[in-house]
Amino acid sequence: MFVLSLLFAGARALSILTKTNPASRYNLLNIPSETNIHVNFQGYDTAGTPIMKTFTKFEETLIDSDNNIHVVNQDCNFDVIAPKDLLMHCRGRLMRIRNRSVQLLDQFSDAFTFDHVQRLTYVYRQRNIYLLQPNRTLPSWCVDDLRDFNVADGVLTILHTNGTITHNGTILARVDPALYSRLPIFATKDFRMKTLPCEENSINYVAVVVIVTILVAVIESCGRLLLLAKTKLAG
Repeated sequence: MFVLSLLFAGARALSILTKTNPASRYNLLNIPSETNIHVNFQGYDTAGTPIMKTFTKFEETLIDSDNNIHVVNQDCNFDVIAPKDLLMHCRGRLMRIRNRSVQLLDQFSDAFTFDHVQRLTYVYRQRNIYLLQPNRTLPSWCVDDLRDFNVADGVLTILHTNGTITHNGTILARVDPALYSRLPIFATKDFRMKTLPCEENSINYVAVVVIVTILVAVIESCGRLLLLAKTKLAG
């Protein structure tokens, strides 16, 4: 069923990518370890290669991909959304630090994320993920047991407190919750959907996914029948 979950994600024309630079397509065996390097998806280039930007956080220092150095509070969470432009989440408050000025964006949130493709900010509070808009917040998703979340071009990925990584109810991976406080992989729109491929290629892709899904289902069913037959013979 785990393999089927990934196939269904593919049928919805999604890409599951690693949070690394460069990014790789997730294949069950290449989950990256968590380090002090933070990686964000910026979209695709014209060849369909994921554009990733990184920043590195030390105890009280943050270095972005342009080698700008920022002095930060080690107990807060950060994201670099542009050169010399940071989001800081500390004690429930989300602030934007830009050109040495501080703007309060939200006062009562448990976590936040920034969609670097659509340039939108989301916060999590009391089981709900909200899209921040000027002077208001819009509820977008309801999530239980959230540890971390990512929105890439409007596509949500969740790391739950038990280490399960999901998208839209589909399990993508399971990691040791003692080793991961942030998502190591994420879902986003596939480049083929972004470039509006011809109808024939789209149909061929979906057909392949459906065929593979059916084959996996048949194999799983045969395995269960074989196990049942062996059990009866042994009895």
